[in-house]
Amino acid sequence: MAKTISEALTNARGLLAEQNIDSAFIDADLLLAHALNIRRIDLIIHRDRMLTDEERDAFSDLIERRISHEPVAYITGVKEFFGMPFMVNADVLIPRPETEVLVDAVLEHLLGSGASAPAVLDLCTGGTINFAGPKRRYGFRDRGGFGCGDHLNFV
Repeated sequence: MAKTISEALTNARGLLAEQNIDSAFIDADLLLAHALNIRRIDLIIHRDRMLTDEERDAFSDLIERRISHEPVAYITGVKEFFGMPFMVNADVLIPRPETEVLVDAVLEHLLGSGASAPAVLDLCTGGTINFAGPKRRYGFRDRGGFGCGDHLNFV
């Protein structure tokens, strides 16, 4: 059984790789950092730190969830999008990096078209694009609202 951070990461990366988890290296890092409630860089800085039995058990439980192909974002409850952390769970879709690329391309096109105040309608994304993308990268102000239900009325 792994005793140090370094040993725990090596073991977990091997277990995840054996299960064909493509992102075994980073997944092990993210899950151990989450289990220890530390930053990922601290895993490197304190690689020789001994883990307690409770920390090893907690990490082992997270690795088992990942081995069963549960997404890391659902396990940790957080996914970063446009540099902002968003709480996620199995009831929501996980924001994808490709969406950031798409939003950037659309907004750069709109801004490059000469439109003085382009309007962007964010439908069916849970508000992630509206809240994160335009604000962080383009300084847009939030002029929208959030609606939920089968029938939405827009005024």
